[in-house]
Amino acid sequence: MNLKDNIDFVGHFAIKVFKKDGSIEEYEDKNLIMDRARQNMAQLVGGVTNGSDRTKGEPINKFVLGTEGHVGDNILDYKKVGSNGFDSTRTNLFSQADNLEFYTLTFDPTGGSTKTNINATGVNSKISGNETGCTVTRTVSAQTCTYVITIPDVNANAASSDTSIIAYTEAALYAGDDIFSMKTFPARVKEDTVKFEITWSIIF
Repeated sequence: MNLKDNIDFVGHFAIKVFKKDGSIEEYEDKNLIMDRARQNMAQLVGGVTNGSDRTKGEPINKFVLGTEGHVGDNILDYKKVGSNGFDSTRTNLFSQADNLEFYTLTFDPTGGSTKTNINATGVNSKISGNETGCTVTRTVSAQTCTYVITIPDVNANAASSDTSIIAYTEAALYAGDDIFSMKTFPARVKEDTVKFEITWSIIF
């Protein structure tokens, strides 16, 4: 008899872009679960709570938007899984690896089945100081854990005063310092008249 364990988990990513003129852009797709996520889950299930950051299990507590998830200069041609260095062994976003512009949002995930973080801490890698005003709601229902991340018009905008927009083409959820899931996508432009709402579900 051949017994096979098919238990696995998957992710679903959706982003809505709310513009000043009232229009809404939407994009959704599956995302890639990373190798470090599986290691982290094993540590969480095993109750490992001590040691260095990468030898203990942690809940997802960080969201990152990046600017290098596309191929060459075409911000609409996003990197596909299995090509251009995008696979489950990655340990960070492309923009983080290249020390380019990215936006990090940290939050406290602990609490009841639904936890909302008002004023989660946002940091642009090219701007000193923190931003407040973003929200993260984490909901666990049955076998699904869902994060709804709202970034208002005044946050996550371009660092340079020479440009009014920034094109995001990649995103990730992190558990501590370990990347958990990652998504690349056709550019979604952010400026001070645009609000982002990201819904990211992990289904076990």
